[in-house]
Amino acid sequence: MANCNEIVFSFWDKYTDYDEDLYLPPDYFGGFSRSEDNNLIMYITEDTAEIRKQAKADCDGADFSFVEVEHSFNQLNEAMLSLDRFSKRLEAFTCGAYIDIPKNKVAVLLIPDFEGFKKEWASIVADNEDIDPDLYTFEIKKEPPAIDDSAKSQIDNAPTSLTPNTTYAFYPGIQSSFGNSYGTISFCAYDSLGRYLLITHAHNLGFTSTISPRTVTVAGLNMDAYTLSPTATNAPAVYYDAAYIVIPSTASYTVSNKVNNTTTRISYVALDSQLSSYSGGNVSAYGVYSGFKSSTVTVVYSSGFYTLQVNTTFGSGDSGGPIYLTGNSQNRLIGIIITQQGVGNTWKNIRDRYYTATGQTLSPYLYNY
Repeated sequence: MANCNEIVFSFWDKYTDYDEDLYLPPDYFGGFSRSEDNNLIMYITEDTAEIRKQAKADCDGADFSFVEVEHSFNQLNEAMLSLDRFSKRLEAFTCGAYIDIPKNKVAVLLIPDFEGFKKEWASIVADNEDIDPDLYTFEIKKEPPAIDDSAKSQIDNAPTSLTPNTTYAFYPGIQSSFGNSYGTISFCAYDSLGRYLLITHAHNLGFTSTISPRTVTVAGLNMDAYTLSPTATNAPAVYYDAAYIVIPSTASYTVSNKVNNTTTRISYVALDSQLSSYSGGNVSAYGVYSGFKSSTVTVVYSSGFYTLQVNTTFGSGDSGGPIYLTGNSQNRLIGIIITQQGVGNTWKNIRDRYYTATGQTLSPYLYNY
């Protein structure tokens, strides 16, 4: 049976305009999820032979099961985005929303003032005929479990340096050192000026201005790092938590997009479209402290921005590491690790922030060796 993520990738590739960063799946489509035994499920708005045939064709004949639902993915996505109109009225009660595919609803994440929210929500529904309350469900935001004692005990033993190999190949998953602290390189990229960059988190850099670089050490070599400083006041704090490290143009270094695990390097490319469709799916992550971890992810939307909530914990030093969807031949980066409680920034945010800060476009760099 084909890898579940590969089937999903194939479907979304057919319905994504990558030039415009837009996606519009067919109206029969309600989303994908996995069963308890890890088999793929497609949700459809009408369970007819004709729609089943079309769905199979859209997924290149792959095998999966069907579940009939009331609302299409397009309806749910529009309902989630429509919450932006009421962001000021809801900001005291909510911290984002995501598409819950199996429930066929938009799940709105609430802080614990549920009674205050119910009053405000009732007013919004009464004043706006286009808001269908049947499309929404509500839940108190749950925090991931705290990092356990055994994980804490290993933090002091995490590696502090990595000797570069003879080809100076920089790949996702190696350590970046910021003075007395360290993080993980997430992604290799290049911009429209032709500069080669390494992407990581920013909180070890103190969110300093992009004008003044900070020196970081990667594989024993000093480089300049810049944070993507904040400009959008309504964005969640995680949106600003990204930095880029410039590989000097005078150096004969090579870069790669293969996650390193001593004996295994896993190639991947950046994914910046259809993020909400992967909420609830399985992802992998890599950090220099924890190594490889796998879990489910919730893609949270709030006021125009996507963030990630990986349902696991990480250790100190994992920040900046890649979060990606696994495939048979190539994985797809969706973001980077930010906190030990599993919060992640998205590649889409990083790409957009880079353009705002520098006026240059940012692209993945693929170097296979």
